[in-house]
Amino acid sequence: MASKVAGGAARAGAWSAVEILVRQSVQFVVAIFLARLLSPADFGIMALLSFFTGFGTAIVEGGFATALIQRQDTTREQESALYWMGIAWSAGLAALFILLGPLIADFYGQPVLAPLMWLAAAHVMIIALGAVPVALMTKALRFDVMAKIALLAAIVSGAVAIAAAARGAGVWALGYQLLLFTALHSGLTWVFSRWLPVARIRGTGARRLLSFSSRVGFSHLVDHLYVQGFAVLVGKLHGVTALGLYNRAHATQFFASGTLTNILRRVALPLFSSRASDLSVLRQTFRSTLQVAMLVNLPAMAGLAITSDLVVLILFGPTWLPAAPILSVLALAGIFWPMQVINSQLLLAINRPDLFWRIEVTKKSVGIVLLLGGSAFGIIGLAWSQVIFSIFAHFFNGYYSGRHVGYGAFKQIRDVAGLALVCAVVVGVLFAARPLLDQRPLVLLLSMAAIGTLLFAAGGFILRVAGFNEARQLVMGALGRRT
Repeated sequence: MASKVAGGAARAGAWSAVEILVRQSVQFVVAIFLARLLSPADFGIMALLSFFTGFGTAIVEGGFATALIQRQDTTREQESALYWMGIAWSAGLAALFILLGPLIADFYGQPVLAPLMWLAAAHVMIIALGAVPVALMTKALRFDVMAKIALLAAIVSGAVAIAAAARGAGVWALGYQLLLFTALHSGLTWVFSRWLPVARIRGTGARRLLSFSSRVGFSHLVDHLYVQGFAVLVGKLHGVTALGLYNRAHATQFFASGTLTNILRRVALPLFSSRASDLSVLRQTFRSTLQVAMLVNLPAMAGLAITSDLVVLILFGPTWLPAAPILSVLALAGIFWPMQVINSQLLLAINRPDLFWRIEVTKKSVGIVLLLGGSAFGIIGLAWSQVIFSIFAHFFNGYYSGRHVGYGAFKQIRDVAGLALVCAVVVGVLFAARPLLDQRPLVLLLSMAAIGTLLFAAGGFILRVAGFNEARQLVMGALGRRT
């Protein structure tokens, strides 16, 4: 049974992982080049813009698109109804951005935000145009096609951004990158999905989907307010330069944990939904997914926390070194992120959007309060507020997973305790060994990464830590071999 589950997970996730890894890797590499051409203030202004564009993404992709993925038997009419609703929502939001642009620019003392809000308006409209085709291709697990689309869009938009930055475009280089990537990704997805909407909306039975999507969309909106709320606070209280430093630290941490989180978010819902009728199979799938995710995430976050100064110096240069302490703290917060996503997707898979909505709203409301409190202590205080929130969120999510599938927060912690112990030992060894190694930044980082990886792998296999066997089964399943 375990090998069958592992094989299914491997087949479901392989191309999705490629698509997300390709897209985020190319974008991260582009960001490295842009960080050496642009100032922290430019990235801070773009972080403010991203806060506003995220409202469209939260509702359209987080709500309407998730409803289509969760339901296995939607009709063309139902899909079209959600499509037109998404267009209407985004059009209203785009108009609001344009109207509020001058006020937002005055509030932050950044005149460039006024014309940039026109770019934000265009972005949310393009997101709405491509949301349903993207959702349908996701539900059909056509991640091979999506990987190629993402690669092309990331390369073209990245090349344009670098060229624009080199010619002195400043923050507009980042704006061009965002808009061009979204346009290419949505447009190419339309072409390959071969989906077209119909005009009929009434009598399609879309009301049930709308009920699901409204709850999930609103919860994603609250999540956006928490995740990106730091931009509003830091930008106003500490200025766009401090926001740029925090944004780069956050983006670097998110490249590590967020890549895995995005893969899990995309794969877990269809994977769990297909097993929701059998509680024992669902629980085993849930457990295996959790262990494999933490096998990757725990050592990655631990390594990032103890090498943050080297990572920032090598990737972005000495100008960005003040971001290193922020990155160390955010890496600690990132440890629990995959567990949060897996627990949340479980509730959607068992068709409990009402519970998902209540949990997310309560959880993120607490997170927003923590953000407000942490901001009083500067950007480091803001980072520590995310650590506190991540611990709270795990136990809050896990309580409901325990009630519905019998696999709660403490059982989940117990299953990854072995991984955490091995990680702690490896971190201790690396701390002791660091002064003895070659101190050239790149050599030191590579040496610590190699030593840490070897020690972690050896310790895990020798001690037979849970997670390593599940990873082996996933690999074997992907290769089509019997375990």
